[in-house]
Amino acid sequence: MIRGRAIALIITAALVGSQGCASQSTLRGLVRYASGEPCDGCQVAVKHPSFDDLATTRTDARGRYKIALPHGLYNAVAISDDRYGTETLEFWAWNVDLSEDLRLDGVVDGLEVYNLAVWNSKGGASSLFISFRPMSLDRFLAGVEVRDDQLGDDIIHVCEIAPSLDAEHVWITVDDQPVGIESFQWYYEFYVNPETSQQEALRTCLLQVERPALGSGRHVVMVSITDCETGSTGQAVTYFRSNEEGFGF
Repeated sequence: MIRGRAIALIITAALVGSQGCASQSTLRGLVRYASGEPCDGCQVAVKHPSFDDLATTRTDARGRYKIALPHGLYNAVAISDDRYGTETLEFWAWNVDLSEDLRLDGVVDGLEVYNLAVWNSKGGASSLFISFRPMSLDRFLAGVEVRDDQLGDDIIHVCEIAPSLDAEHVWITVDDQPVGIESFQWYYEFYVNPETSQQEALRTCLLQVERPALGSGRHVVMVSITDCETGSTGQAVTYFRSNEEGFGF
């Protein structure tokens, strides 16, 4: 995530479950660049919800990492290399379910899929809804533009760091199986800029996708995107659990 002009070199995991249990799960994976080359020396930091470090590690020369964590639900894991903010952005995993061992692979490039969330349609279409905020390093390095847009009767200040993106440049999988995109649209995520105290907006994607048959247990949604103009890529995953009827996020 681009936070103002600060460059953070982190892999973040914020624990939202209890750590009182002595049982542990192993989080392991392989990190590579979009070219396929392994990402050597990525920092891995497991973080408290306050973003204080709980544990850290780094990938080896082959891009592999492994870390043992107490059973629980972790808010996020972010993967970045030492070129974060100058040549690359982060890979993110969200709602990381470590009730058992988990393999989490990541790809690092010039786009970022931030704040990824998925929820189930509660009626009507047999669909999943997916939201994420895409960010482009090229846009950020070129100088962040804040422009005025009309939203209904209001004028909003839009901080433009999103890549050029459309439905043809977004790919979704559920449990490693591709699913079709039924609708793609943009909306706004609002925040207060701490430097100016002004409310600003960031463009955010909302997708409706096919919902496959879901058994009970842990599931993963992966979002991969490519900038229409530059070819830069980004990727993120998020986890959820279903009950016996295939629902229950």
